[in-house]
Amino acid sequence: MGAYFGNVMVLLPERQSLDEIPRLLHQAGLRLDDTFVCPEEELWEEENVVAAALPPDTRWLTCWDPVCRQGFDPDLAEELAQIYGTVFHAPALSFSVEDGELLLMGCYLPNRRFSRWYARGSKGILTEYGIPSQAGAFPQEVSRLLPTARIFPFHRVWSEPGTGREEERLMDMAALFGFAPVSLEEGIPPPVKSRFFRVPYGM
Repeated sequence: MGAYFGNVMVLLPERQSLDEIPRLLHQAGLRLDDTFVCPEEELWEEENVVAAALPPDTRWLTCWDPVCRQGFDPDLAEELAQIYGTVFHAPALSFSVEDGELLLMGCYLPNRRFSRWYARGSKGILTEYGIPSQAGAFPQEVSRLLPTARIFPFHRVWSEPGTGREEERLMDMAALFGFAPVSLEEGIPPPVKSRFFRVPYGM
């Protein structure tokens, strides 16, 4: 696995039809292409695909993040959340983890003029990435999307020493929040009984 691992979670509306999800994922894929693919540099190594998993008993649709491997950047966290949130017209969070030591999150809420991002990690690694220490505060926007009781376990999960394995850290957060980590490249399957969507798009 490379240095980066991430997913985007969309909080589906209560009455979201499952039949509409492939069409919306297709739209998200086209927007990813428009935003991140340069004509001179092909981002996707194989077919253009977006994928997502919906575990049972949750409204968090987890989308594979195919661009987090391009680097760790707050603009990236923000743009990913905004792309999926705008397409689904729903709150969206993007999570990326680097070597189990740095977490970068983007947050998008519909009908807001902005999306937000924040980072968590040791002071040393925040400094290494040029991220101000005040960026590590848990964002108010995210706290509105999660049960209050889960915010504090999140802090405990993240304050554990990094293992150097970003997928393990993301798995811990997934278990805590109830989303489904998924990666097409690394073959990380969605949880049992999840609805899985794999949608080709473009050329």
